[in-house]
Amino acid sequence: MMTSSDDITIERFESDKASEWKSFLGSSNNGTLFHDLDFLSYHPEGRFDTHHLMFYRDGKLIAVLPAAVVTDPDGRRFLKSPYGASVGGIVLPPHMSTRSILDIVGKLQEYIRTLGLDGIEMRLGPFIYMRHFSQSLEFALAVRKFVLNARWLCFIKPLEDYEQSGGLFSERKRRYVRSRLREGMFPREADVSGLDAFYALLMETMERLNARPTHQKEELELLFKLVPGRLRLFLCRHRDVEIAGALVFMLNEFAAYTFHIVGKNESQGNTVLTQHVISQMANEGIKYLDMGPSASTYHFNEGVVRFKELIGTQGFCRDEWRWECK
Repeated sequence: MMTSSDDITIERFESDKASEWKSFLGSSNNGTLFHDLDFLSYHPEGRFDTHHLMFYRDGKLIAVLPAAVVTDPDGRRFLKSPYGASVGGIVLPPHMSTRSILDIVGKLQEYIRTLGLDGIEMRLGPFIYMRHFSQSLEFALAVRKFVLNARWLCFIKPLEDYEQSGGLFSERKRRYVRSRLREGMFPREADVSGLDAFYALLMETMERLNARPTHQKEELELLFKLVPGRLRLFLCRHRDVEIAGALVFMLNEFAAYTFHIVGKNESQGNTVLTQHVISQMANEGIKYLDMGPSASTYHFNEGVVRFKELIGTQGFCRDEWRWECK
């Protein structure tokens, strides 16, 4: 394929470019909290070999890529995005032409070869994270011989018609929530002082599932400081006991992500709190609430999938693309 990428230059991110990165991210089409370098800075120095990239054409910033060089178990070295977040990939401005996106991906492949790496791996979020829906980047990756390496199904609740659709559940479920509220369940948003209670619920849930939490409590405390207002904590109390908690990541001005919804096994606080979170997000003008992945090409959690589908979520894919130098 003919290319016109010769006028694109790639620069490795330096700290004096931080404001330029942040400004571009704020006006981009697909940038999220997970592309924010303040968010990614919660990783201690030395944990990752970070290698963030900025793409310029005629002196204008046209794309960014948060990334790190990661060595696979077989010893091969790949530039990976994300390297310590849920999604990553190339961030683009609104309405970029497909030709330009092809050029950016081609230039990135040239750059990888010059570094002597073995390839690139990037995980893209669902397209509903975008200001203007587009799958031109996925098309460009396929044209440039990237392969779809893995796929997760994220369950996303559209919120624009929240009131018209009757809210969250069926009428039977809504009656149930109202009954629990009358009994004294108290869902509300909490500040960082509620993190101890939330983390206790998280650990109780993880132990029940024989799993480990993604973040330590100290890391969450740091994230609250690094990206003020972008992490939101919700708790549900009953009879002076916190019975459920939710941690919500505000990805951008139109999408949010429930990173955790946890609760005591014997309570129904999760249901009440989920209703509260969705209502809160809808009232704030958030268009989509991602309830997280519960199915992938490796695993299908049928019970959780069914619960999420019953509250009106729709499935959208989080895709991991991989290209190997030949």
